[in-house]
Amino acid sequence: MIGQKTTTPETSSTAKIDANSIEAFNRGRWKAGVLGSLNVLFIILAVRAILLVAVVGAIYLTIIATTTPDPWRMAAVAVYAVIVVVPLTWLAARK
Repeated sequence: MIGQKTTTPETSSTAKIDANSIEAFNRGRWKAGVLGSLNVLFIILAVRAILLVAVVGAIYLTIIATTTPDPWRMAAVAVYAVIVVVPLTWLAARK
């Protein structure tokens, strides 16, 4: 016993820690990729949703303005289109 080396049996706990850490690392990378993709999707959809609301508002204002023609109402539709709809359409077309 004095000249013999004692060895401890290797357990699989080190292998489990390595497998768990690799899985956690891969899961973190996957989660970051999914969140990045969703972020881009939500940015695009947000611009398009705002544009949709603006166009629906412009259509509604046009219907109101054309049912009883009045120069002030037509001017309001034109101003709304120039100030709101045209810039939003330009922003949506850029992406």
